[in-house]
Parts: sequence; structure tokens; C-alpha cells
Amino acid sequence: MIFQLKRPSSLNWKDNDAERVLKYLLNYNSYDYEGDSGHYSLRFRDRGKIWTSEFEVIEEKILIWGIYPFECIDPEKGMDFCNSSNLQTVMGAFSVYKAHLTYRTSADLFDAYSSYECLARALEYNANVIIHFWSKASEASSDNKNFSKGKEDCSS
Repeated sequence: MIFQLKRPSSLNWKDNDAERVLKYLLNYNSYDYEGDSGHYSLRFRDRGKIWTSEFEVIEEKILIWGIYPFECIDPEKGMDFCNSSNLQTVMGAFSVYKAHLTYRTSADLFDAYSSYECLARALEYNANVIIHFWSKASEASSDNKNFSKGKEDCSS
């Protein structure tokens, strides 16, 4: 794994209040985030790449959106990227959200004993997918006419 969070000891923290779990995990990893009332955002940085992640708490679930910093110029190219990349991912899906290519995952925190681990895994997976597809997402977001789903290499 490229992107990895520090995890609190599962023996000491048994909680399934999704908002409290999210805030604690972000604070535990020294991330500065903004927001309140179940809607939060922050900027991640890894290997020279910077992107925004947004979080929405819905009861025992946390939705995570990893949002690329570049605007998607051509919606058709963006959707071609999403369709071909979604064939290669397991825990979420690419879409065009707020005119940006975005990867969404979620964490169900129904079990107090595994809530931190579940959220950390979902967040790490989201971040690693963002990093893995960075070049292809950048190319699909540009106004370069060479991108086409027929020519994209789906092997990575």
C-alpha cells in the first residue's frame, strides 16, 4: 500500500458513532479538516499529489469522495475514463462530481469493535485508487483529444 493511516488500538476504542470515529481517526493522524454536522473535507498529500477528500456521515455509514484537483473539461472523456476504470476497482466507483473526476467509497460502521479499522481501510483504498489512476484521470480531464476508451490501457 502506498497511502496508509496510523490506527488507534482497537482494544481501547470501541465506538460506532460514525461522526466521532471519523473525527478521531483524522485527529489521530494529525489531519486538519473543515466542516461540521456530518460534512467534512480535507486535502491529502502523497508523493507530490494533492487532492481533496470529502466525507458525509449518514447514520452508521461514512461516504468518502476522493476528488482530483483538475477540472474535467470534456464530460464524455470523463465518463469513458470512469467506465473503463470502474472495471478495475473493487470497493467503490468513479464518477464525475462537481465537474471533477471523483472516486467514492464508503465505510459501514455497524460494529463498534471494528469501526476504526473499517473506516481506515475505506479511506486508504480511496486514496490509493486516486493515486493509482492519477495519470489517466489527468489525461481524461484535459482537453487533449488523444484520449479514447478504445486506446486506453486497462491493464494497470
